[in-house]
Amino acid sequence: MDQRIASAIERIYADWRISRNISGMARAVGICPRHFRRIFRADTGLSPRDYVKRLRLSVARLLIEREDLALKEVAHAVGYADIGAFAKDFKSAYGWPPGKMRREKKPQEGAADSP
Repeated sequence: MDQRIASAIERIYADWRISRNISGMARAVGICPRHFRRIFRADTGLSPRDYVKRLRLSVARLLIEREDLALKEVAHAVGYADIGAFAKDFKSAYGWPPGKMRREKKPQEGAADSP
């Protein structure tokens, strides 16, 4: 893995709640945004945006399975201002809406757990 991308990923994990833009991430590791997107995808298989989204959704899944927070609180805790967008992204990632996953307490087999 390119060391600059590894550094960007470390920053993402260190402060995953912070909204990030491609330009800022690229600037932080000293490369242009276009090149950053290209090598990030080559190294991780995901765009930087999708990588962060997948990380946030994996944290949301843990909160849903282990904590007794309202779904709105879970959405806000992982950086979603809109519960509808959160539910749509969650269902896309795991095959179940977050409320159903909570009721069933059964993780989806083979679903994306982390980036």
